[in-house]
Order: sequence, then structure tokens, then C-alpha cells
Amino acid sequence: MAKTFQGKCTVGDHFSLFGSYRVAPNIALIKYWGKYDEELIVPLNSSISITLDCEDMYTETSVELSTQYTEDTLEINGEQNQMTKRIQNMIDFMRARLVPITVNGQEISVEQLQKMRLKITSYNNFPTAAGLASSSSGIACLAICLKHVYCFDEEFPHQITELARLGSGSASRSLYGGIVKWVGLNEPEAKKAAESQDKQALSRISIAKQLYEGDYMKDMEVLILVADNKEKDVGSTVGMKQTVDTSDLLQYRLDVCVDKHIAQITEALEKNDWNTICQVAIKDSNQFHSVCLDTTPPIFYLNETSKFIINAVEFLNKKLDKKIGYTFDAGPNAVILVHVSIIKDVYFFFISLFPSLVENQNTRAQAFLNDLKQSSYQIENEVIRSALKEFQDKKLPSEHTSIKYLYKTKVGSGPIQL
Repeated sequence: MAKTFQGKCTVGDHFSLFGSYRVAPNIALIKYWGKYDEELIVPLNSSISITLDCEDMYTETSVELSTQYTEDTLEINGEQNQMTKRIQNMIDFMRARLVPITVNGQEISVEQLQKMRLKITSYNNFPTAAGLASSSSGIACLAICLKHVYCFDEEFPHQITELARLGSGSASRSLYGGIVKWVGLNEPEAKKAAESQDKQALSRISIAKQLYEGDYMKDMEVLILVADNKEKDVGSTVGMKQTVDTSDLLQYRLDVCVDKHIAQITEALEKNDWNTICQVAIKDSNQFHSVCLDTTPPIFYLNETSKFIINAVEFLNKKLDKKIGYTFDAGPNAVILVHVSIIKDVYFFFISLFPSLVENQNTRAQAFLNDLKQSSYQIENEVIRSALKEFQDKKLPSEHTSIKYLYKTKVGSGPIQL
């Protein structure tokens, strides 16, 4: 039965169907690092993430499916890119599941759809391939656009995450707002499917699901300190493979630590136990980077600025009642988790340590600073105020410990249609 296309289209000498969405990156609180199945992108362990707010950091992708094109094309940030094998796998996934589409009363047959080609145009408003999860938002955005223009109906719940996973594993988590869990091989059901070599079952099990909507984490503010906006030396795909092949510590993490971390943070989220959420996120991030160091050759995603930020947060956490969390993905850029009750003081702490941030921050952060300036704001928390002075006196940043940019954001509600 033909599906009716809902959205922008042109009908005439050529059929063209359009889909445009905006998607935010997600940041894993419990990391995944390593794949069980490289083709299906099934992770060795489950992961839990927060999806950021689409107003602050995002990918916007537009897809045109048209009879006027003779080949699929991909443009990212104004530059033509080669169609990668993973993106081609996503397109092939859709073309293997085509159904007729009705557009303004005219039917496009499966045979016609097979001949139509895609023009994909994508834009990131934050650094690409720099350890800020640009692939998660970019591929998730593409998956939603493909689903839209092909009028794809899921064959089972959350199947769109299977599609996104073919392009980038972490992209499956950006399809939803709030707190999201992506199922990995450490889950009993997934283990059973893997042991029976049932790849189809395993793929259907390894989906992402929303645990909590964005509003559930309304007390969480997020500061992202960009320590380096250049493309990282070792990409995540290559790095994961090296770690899986050479790290003994990774196996210990999988056998002993991951399930414990997931259980701890799941309980903390359920109870809204802020300090435990922060402590587990810190523990898991540090362990992830320890695994990278245990790789041969070692992978150094953190830099001197990253270490400086870690020291600053740990310095504060020694005395604060309401802790601050930090986590680093595969890059040097810090994601700082701050309770709304102390966000003014913590924000002030970091722009005082890095004065250049006053002129290098996103719109939300700039508006926040302007409001603070109007009220002649000074740090209220005595612990943070005294820590700032002591930290500046003892550990002033060197010329090698600079922050390029600051994003102020929060947990978001998920993708939006443009």
C-alpha cells in the first residue's frame, strides 16, 4: 500500500521530496568504546547519555530526494564530501525497504524511487570531528531526514536507531532528547543473541531508548569548554579498533566496571541523586581515558588544558556540598555538569580563570553574562570564591592551557523539524 508523503515537495517535470531537521549532539555519561560487530555497529557495552539542547549546539540537515539527480551527493559545511561507506549503508538500508509513495495524488512507484537520488546538505554550528560528538548529531539528523522522505514505517519499535547506528553508533542516542540508553553486548538478551549468532536479533536488541525526557533533568546545566577545535589525530573508529585489539584494561572494564557504573547511575537518576550522577560520570570518563592510554600505541585525547580543568573541578569538589561533574568524550574538550543552584558561581569561576571566554562564547552564555553584569554579580558561594583566588595564585594557566570557546547549554528535548 502506498504511503502519503507529508511535507515540502515539487511535482512537475521532476518529483522532489524534501526533509529538513535539526538535531543536537549527545554526551555519554557512561561511555561505549569498542564494537562487537563492526558491520552492524553493535557496541561491546551499553551506554547512557544526555542529549543537549538544539538551540545551542546542533546539526541541520536537508535532504532532497529527486528524479533530477543522477547520483547521491553530500555537502557538509559548504564543502562537497565523498559519500562514506557508512552513509551509503544507511541509504541502502532505506532503498531495500521501499514502498510506493503518493505525492499530491500522484503515485511514485518503487521502481521510480529506486532511480531517484539524494542531495544531502548538512551544517554543524560547532566544531566537527573535534571530540564534541558531531557525528552523533550529523548522522542522527540524516537518519530522520531519510525516514521522512522515504515515508518509512518502523517494522519494530525504535528501528530508526538501527538505521542511525549504521552511520555512527552514538548517533542512535541523539534521536531522542533527555537521558538515553543504547543497549550493548553486556546486556543478557544481547549476549544470548550473540552466542546463537543471530545477527538480526542482535541488531534489533541493540537499540537506543529514552529513559527520561529533557525536563526531568531541568536542574542540570552544562558548560562545554572547548580546549581544541581542530580535528583530532586519532578518530574514534580507528581508536576503538586499536583499543579492542591491544588493551587488557578494556576487558577488565567490560567484565567488572561497566555494569556497576550503569547500575549506579541508573539508580542515581531515578532518585535524582545529583552528587552520585556527577561522581559516576567522572569515574567513567577517567576510566575511558585510562583505557585509551592502555592502548598500543597509547591514545592521548586529553591535553594540558583538559588536565587543568580536571584539577580545577576536583579542587572545588573537595569542599562543595553540591558537586560538579565532568566528562570528556574522545577529545580534549570538557563537558561540565553543574547544578542550577550554583551555575552562576561556577560559570563566573571559569570565565575568571579564562578571561578570553568573555568574547568567545555562544549566545546563551553571552546573554547569561550580560544579565550578571547588569546586576553587578559577584560570586556568592564562599567555597567557590576562595577557591578561585587560591587556584589562580597556585595554578595560573600557562600559555599552553587556553580555552578557545565556551558553550552554555542544558539537556534538550530532542530533534525538531525545520
